[in-house]
Amino acid sequence: WIIVHYSPHRAFSRDVPYAVAYVELNTPKTIRMCGNIVNCKNEDIYAGMPVEVVFDDVTPDVTLPRWKPTK
Repeated sequence: WIIVHYSPHRAFSRDVPYAVAYVELNTPKTIRMCGNIVNCKNEDIYAGMPVEVVFDDVTPDVTLPRWKPTK
């Protein structure tokens, strides 16, 4: 994972800092996805942290997968 401190585009400038992770799915383990970690302080993220997908309806036409820690 990484913490983004500088926005790649001004449209995202209000979101920094934010976490982006490379998530390995449970089934099959050969699939990995990149996405934001949400509902978690950046300093609480760690390698191997279990997460689950949540879907963010960004616009009426665009839905993005995000990842939140499992309890």
